[in-house]
Parts: sequence; C-alpha cells; structure tokens
Amino acid sequence: MSLTDIQILKDMFIDNVVSSDIKETTEGNELELSEPNQPEYKVVIKKVPDQGSLIVIKTDKFEAPKSLFRGSRDECKRADFMLIDTEKMYVTFVEMKSGKNEKEAIAQLRGAQCLFIYCREIGRVFWEQTSFLENYEHRFVIIKEIKTSIKLRSSTVNSANGKRGKQTSTNQHGKPDQPLKIKSHLVHYGYLLYEN
Repeated sequence: MSLTDIQILKDMFIDNVVSSDIKETTEGNELELSEPNQPEYKVVIKKVPDQGSLIVIKTDKFEAPKSLFRGSRDECKRADFMLIDTEKMYVTFVEMKSGKNEKEAIAQLRGAQCLFIYCREIGRVFWEQTSFLENYEHRFVIIKEIKTSIKLRSSTVNSANGKRGKQTSTNQHGKPDQPLKIKSHLVHYGYLLYEN
C-alpha cells in the first residue's frame, strides 16, 4: 500500500516533537515559532499551509548523539525547527538565535539537514516507500536578534504568494552556509521559500 509523505511523517514522529501551533485566522493559517529556552523570543509565519500538508518538527528535541559522535566538528548540533511542506515539496530548517554566533547557527542547520536525511532513509527502509521525501528542495533560515519588546508589524510581511508555479526559486538559501537571515517578528511563508 502506497502512503503519502505526510501520512508517513505523522506515523513516524512522537507527539512531543511535532508542533501543533498552526492557527487558522481570517487571513489564513499562522505558525508561531519560539526559541525553546526563551519562549518570549518568537516569530509568526503568515500564510502557512494547513496541517494536511505541513508538519513542523522540533528538531532540537532529538537527543544529541554524543554517545556515538565526538562532536569535534559540531556534528551533534541541531537547529530548532524543520518545516516539511509535502505539497510544495520544500523542507525549511529554522534556527532561532538571540545571540550573534552565526558559526554555531550554521552548524545547527547542518545537523538538522542530516536529521532530515536520516528520517528520509528511515521512511524508505522501514515504511518501504522508496520515493519518500524525494526531490524536496532545502531552505535554511536563521531568525536572529529579534527585539522581544517590539510589537508585530504587518509591514514586515512579504507579499510572495507561496505558489510554486508563480514564483522563481533561485535557491539562494539552499545551503546551510548561505542561510536566509531574518530580523523580524513577522514573515510570510512564501518569503522563506522564494525570498522575493
């Protein structure tokens, strides 16, 4: 029996690593992400897909594999979130940084990408779905230096509509060492994918 990617993902992960913070509003779905150690440090992503095609994984909930790896190259680090959009076929890795250590943030994005690859292989082998998470484009985002006292401003929302056929994907932030850097409380989901 062939399963969809979203069915496998929902079957694969335990509840406490899956975020259910997608809220329906009159302007579309919103997702609020917050820094795990600083809940007041948060961002709202507007116009996200619904939970029928988007799953948000709290990647920092995965224990660092320190019993296996030395950690000498920061290979045990993880970003905060992994947004897997099974309709548009994107995975967006998000690291929220209150400080300015970009080198550490890049290592965390790399670690989250490795986790995605591992999960992809788990689905292919144990769910016996050889095309699981195949041909997904990767996006890397650092959300940093957000002032916690600033109010949300709608002017910071990008007007990208998030439709795959109507945007040009330049893949400018398709590598962990070339992430999109955001300093805003509010961002449009399409901006994370297309940055235009």
